[in-house]
Amino acid sequence: MKIKTVMLILGLSLIVLCSACSSWFNDPTPDSEKALQSAWEYFEMTNYDMAYSKFESVISMDPGNSEAYNGRGWCYLLLNDLENAEIDFTTSIDKGYIELDPHAGLAAVYVSSDEFTEAISEAEYVLTQNPDYVFQYASEINYLDMHLILAMAYFHTGDFQNSYNHILALDPAVIIDENDSSTWTLNGHQYDNYAEVLMAIIDKLDAQYGFYD
Repeated sequence: MKIKTVMLILGLSLIVLCSACSSWFNDPTPDSEKALQSAWEYFEMTNYDMAYSKFESVISMDPGNSEAYNGRGWCYLLLNDLENAEIDFTTSIDKGYIELDPHAGLAAVYVSSDEFTEAISEAEYVLTQNPDYVFQYASEINYLDMHLILAMAYFHTGDFQNSYNHILALDPAVIIDENDSSTWTLNGHQYDNYAEVLMAIIDKLDAQYGFYD
């Protein structure tokens, strides 16, 4: 009788132990969270096709995941799909994503789509919220790009003064004067008017700082 009791106790102990072992070996992280982490890892490796696929998986599993829409929006943008990038960035914001990244993405979308007023609004918002903004998953995308977008957008809206102000934020050594034609030079080339030299400087800065073509 005592032997049966001991065996029963041992059996119950093994069941409890196996149950505990199962919880140790099973990863409690939800599949959507693991897929999101994997998506950002591919994104950081600039493998935007794979990152896109992973973000798609997250959205399929969790349609309310605002971060996944932001990530997929960046994949769309960097894969030259402006229309879908705009949709995803806007969706990310609408679903409550609080980081500045979708606003920075929208600024890039709008300036690339010649929607300059909207580009100014988004880029100014990013810099107002954080003058030293850096995209955590791609540090080469940062506040300098916002200044570049603003220099471009203000130029195309005819606000040369604000355009020049953001040029100075990128390169304080640039000295040109709208009222002094002797300053309308770049790399030894004399330009015919202020707008031309301003655009030439923006093009040069775009080659240096721009992250998106």
